[in-house]
Amino acid sequence: MSDLLWPLAASPRNNLRQAVHAVRQRAPIVDGDPLRLSPEVRIAEGEGDLLSAYDLSDCAELHAWTEFQVERRRVARIERWSARADALEAEGRMADALAAARRALEVDRLSELAHRRVIRLAYLAGDRAAALDAYHRCARMLQAEFGVRPLPETSALARDVAAATVQRTPGRRSAFR
Repeated sequence: MSDLLWPLAASPRNNLRQAVHAVRQRAPIVDGDPLRLSPEVRIAEGEGDLLSAYDLSDCAELHAWTEFQVERRRVARIERWSARADALEAEGRMADALAAARRALEVDRLSELAHRRVIRLAYLAGDRAAALDAYHRCARMLQAEFGVRPLPETSALARDVAAATVQRTPGRRSAFR
């Protein structure tokens, strides 16, 4: 087994032993075949990435798998926060919807859609200044990261916010989808 994880290592078994020791220090493991986390350990589909603290680049297959799992969890967090924002907006709880939209934006800070949702919800929550500030942050991010301007629909939203003509859109779909 250890040969599959560390095919180029001089001592794959020693590498496995060290990896298991490191994991045991972070989270209790129950010995057995296969190894499993102790029942006292709770892993939530929360905000952190359990495997991000480990350098697995010396095992391409395990590294690829962990990268996929990290991205899968990141997408799930975005979808969860976006769905929460949708539900709260539908209930008319704009401040709470804005908070959820900001959490989605924290996870996906490069998404213009997520920025646009924050802009719109900030306005609908009654804070036009925050909405315009969110637009300017979006524009700066797009310029810095990609060398582009906001999409026409984002600029149009900013103009609507400035003119105080933004409409609440019933039955909106998630900004992530």
